[in-house]
Amino acid sequence: MFEKQIKKPLANSVDAEEIKKFGALADEWWNPEGSFKPLHKLNPTRLQFIRDQICERFDRNLNDLKPFNGIRIADIGCGGGLLTEPMARLGADVTGLDASEKNIFAARNHADRMGLRIDYRYSTVEAAAAAGETYDVVLNMGGCRACSRCRRIPARKQRPRSVRWLHVRRNLEPNCKVVRFCHRRR
Repeated sequence: MFEKQIKKPLANSVDAEEIKKFGALADEWWNPEGSFKPLHKLNPTRLQFIRDQICERFDRNLNDLKPFNGIRIADIGCGGGLLTEPMARLGADVTGLDASEKNIFAARNHADRMGLRIDYRYSTVEAAAAAGETYDVVLNMGGCRACSRCRRIPARKQRPRSVRWLHVRRNLEPNCKVVRFCHRRR
């Protein structure tokens, strides 16, 4: 059964139009020829980079089948779970956060079919921070597409520390690794 973690997930830092747009595409997340085809093509490269960074930071063997055992990872703006699921397969205890209820439903359904235990939450990073959640690794591979504060800042200027990242930074373990990637459409 699908249950909501919060009653009102949209914080001031979330762009409701972006959430609506990605929610409308929720059924296409796992179609390698669909709307997310570019992500499917990019995923092997970014997974290798992320795996290498985490293994280096936590002194893990790249050749282990599950090098992320014991590592807590948050995937902010997880969408349908294209990055979240591989983190779980590598042994991590993963929480996927997304402000789109439809994306979380699609991600949960796919993870269930794959036999993966992932804590998918229809939530924002602000709500997770308010609950006192802590993580060893925080992934934000595109969640700032839906961050209204980031969208208002021109690409060439340095982004100030947004409320979203202040919340995240407060809830990091001391040796935490943060991996961020934000592609901006113009």
